[in-house]
Amino acid sequence: MASAPELPSSGNLTGDQTLVRYFDVSKRSVTRGVTMAARFAASLPRMGKQAALEARRTVMPDGAVQYDVLNRDGDRTVQKDVIARFMSTEIDKAGETNDDLAITPQNYRFKFKGQQMHDGREVLVYDLNPRKKRVGLFKGELWLDAATGLPLREAGRLVKSPSVFLKDVEFAREYEIRDGQAFLKAMKTTTQTRFWGPAELEVEFSDLSWELPPYTGG
Repeated sequence: MASAPELPSSGNLTGDQTLVRYFDVSKRSVTRGVTMAARFAASLPRMGKQAALEARRTVMPDGAVQYDVLNRDGDRTVQKDVIARFMSTEIDKAGETNDDLAITPQNYRFKFKGQQMHDGREVLVYDLNPRKKRVGLFKGELWLDAATGLPLREAGRLVKSPSVFLKDVEFAREYEIRDGQAFLKAMKTTTQTRFWGPAELEVEFSDLSWELPPYTGG
């Protein structure tokens, strides 16, 4: 049996220590038992169509995701084929544990780029390069909070299209650290489709509250 890749070494002790902490907290920190507001804004720029949707997003204790739509507006094609498709994909995959897609040394090579300040936090920035060209993996950046090892940002381009109807997929995900966990605060994706040209989607999450005490794994 082939041995697992060694923990990455960037030649920077602080960067390496923060990565090790990140791998540890990623295993233990699971966002479950919470509810939050979700605001979607999507567009097909080439067609001049836009849509928006507001919902309440709940992550159940078992990891299942539920959306309760509160309001929707705009073009129905954008609502159905951009916003609703994103929600359906998340619901279908919620609660799954897929080690082949995790940000780990088994799936990625890490290169320490440097340190910077972001929203009052010291941030360590890494280049990520996937070891295989696999659907769901991306080439881009990972930002980690130096104090906790929790993620603050993930951004890049998928190395393999998830569908024959899609070409390039670029994304950015922003996280908020709260109660010792990292919660998704906002995300943006730009997808080059074969029929409509670019499809843009932005999502903001807010008003987070616990349905149950924080889940910390175990």
